[in-house]
Amino acid sequence: SKLKELEDKKLWQKDKVKDYHTELTDIIREYIENRYGIIALELTSDEILLSYSGLELDSTSTGLLSQILNLADMVKFAKAKPLANEHSLSMANSYAFVKVGISELEKNGAEDAELDKEESQI
Repeated sequence: SKLKELEDKKLWQKDKVKDYHTELTDIIREYIENRYGIIALELTSDEILLSYSGLELDSTSTGLLSQILNLADMVKFAKAKPLANEHSLSMANSYAFVKVGISELEKNGAEDAELDKEESQI
């Protein structure tokens, strides 16, 4: 819902590119903290990627996360001026990143339920 709220603000369309990417990465960092227990709000982008890749999760999600964080760093620290499609890509990748996390939870929940079922039969 936070991603949708940010999208509705249309910050990058109002030439508030740095604000847009700052909010976007704050949302993703908060998600990472809550979902994976990585103290993402206190880490650099490189440290987040290193910690996240250490979890040995889906490599696709690592690529999504890398694109989001790297573009945001370029905007925030190198004063890059991304093209409109790059802003949209970061938002789309953010949604996809969260969906991968939800899928992992559902998959793990189904596996846990199956294990519980098997254990109860023993």
